[in-house]
Amino acid sequence: MASLVYDIWRRGGIARTRELLADGHTSHALTAAVRSGTILRVRQGHY
Repeated sequence: MASLVYDIWRRGGIARTRELLADGHTSHALTAAVRSGTILRVRQGHY
């Protein structure tokens, strides 16, 4: 599984939740990354 940041980067810097889940990331991993400041949620369902 590629890194979460890389998967967002390869989509041009923004990705939908469903795309990231399809890549094998979990909703828990998305929440943890947002809380730690690794990624930003720009709107509901978009990172």
